[in-house]
Amino acid sequence: MNFNTSVAVEKISKVINVVAGIEIMFAAVLVFFITLSRYLIGYSPEWGEELIRYLVIFAALLGSGPMIFNGKHIVMDLVPSKIKNIKSKYYYYLIENIFSTICSFLIFLYSIDLVRSSIGAKTASLAFPLYLPYATIPISMAVMFVFCILRFIDLLRKLQQIKK
Repeated sequence: MNFNTSVAVEKISKVINVVAGIEIMFAAVLVFFITLSRYLIGYSPEWGEELIRYLVIFAALLGSGPMIFNGKHIVMDLVPSKIKNIKSKYYYYLIENIFSTICSFLIFLYSIDLVRSSIGAKTASLAFPLYLPYATIPISMAVMFVFCILRFIDLLRKLQQIKK
């Protein structure tokens, strides 16, 4: 069985991009109406600003998975730019990916404890359960973990093609 990582990544990325895009658009609409209400009627609801923060943070965390796969995440380019051999560069990317996979998995595990410990607490102004915004961390780290695994498979395939 030949698993095509690019097809899987494309399908998952589309869903993630739609969800993140909706969150960002909703946050932008909220910013517009909150600003409008602040200047027209002199009232700015606190819950709106808190909700905007949660939406933007979740969109950024959720979108980090596809960025990892495509190599578009923020990196220090000191080492890869010095590597001239393409095979060695892919080995470097494999090691980098292994560290990303381990980190996303560890953050996932520790964030589950964070979500559990926040059960019963409420957010400051929205007054809904605090575990809901905290749950964005394990969700986004699980997505990032999946993309790290898919990137690992893709890098191994590319290394095999170079060896041939």
